[in-house]
Amino acid sequence: MTATFGIPTGRTLGEQYEKNMLMMEAIARASGATFYGIVQPNAYIGAAGEPRHWEKKGKPRQYIIKLQALYKEIRNLPTRLPFVHSFISIFEADDGTYIDDGIHATLKGDRIIAARVLDLINADLLRKANGASQ
Repeated sequence: MTATFGIPTGRTLGEQYEKNMLMMEAIARASGATFYGIVQPNAYIGAAGEPRHWEKKGKPRQYIIKLQALYKEIRNLPTRLPFVHSFISIFEADDGTYIDDGIHATLKGDRIIAARVLDLINADLLRKANGASQ
C-alpha cells in the first residue's frame, strides 16, 4: 500500500476533516506559526452546496453523493473555527479553473487561489501590525 488512511474511525468524513483542521492548527500554533485552513472549491459542489456537473466529469454518482455530504458538514466550519476560510465559491465567476477531473485547479485556478491566500495573509499581518501599534 502506498498510502495510509489512518486507523478506522466512527467519525463521518466531515468530523474527521474538522479534527484534522484542529490538529493542524494546534501543531502550527505550538510551532509559533499561523495556520490558515482552507475549504477548497471543486466543480461538483456549487456555492450553495448543490451538486453540479457530476455527469460531465465522469465521476460516479455515489462519489458525488459522498462529496455533497462532506461539504454539507464542513461548509460552516469557518463560522465555528476562526482559522478556517471557505474558498468553496472562489471560482464561481470564472471558467477554465479546473482540470478535467473537476477537483484539481488549472494554472488559472491556482493563481486565483494564491491571490486569495495572499489576501488572507496580508489582512492578518495588517491586523497584527495595527494591534501592535495601538
